[in-house]
Amino acid sequence: MWRQLQINSPVQDWRVPYDSLINYGRERAENGVHAIQLVGWNTGGQDGHDPQMSTGPHLGTTEQLREAIKKIQAMGVHIFR
Repeated sequence: MWRQLQINSPVQDWRVPYDSLINYGRERAENGVHAIQLVGWNTGGQDGHDPQMSTGPHLGTTEQLREAIKKIQAMGVHIFR
């Protein structure tokens, strides 16, 4: 089973900061989710500044996003961006 998580939209609706992703991933792992499609992680949010692929500064740092992904994947949940 997989889930999509939009953490930012084109109208700058900052929903989930990078450092909060770990809790989201933990909850999904406990409920049998094996993959999360992460959208809106880049500058401008989902479809906001395509093809901009730098991390959104209002959500945190690039290192925070990398660490969150690493920890979630260690729980057995794959992250797709």
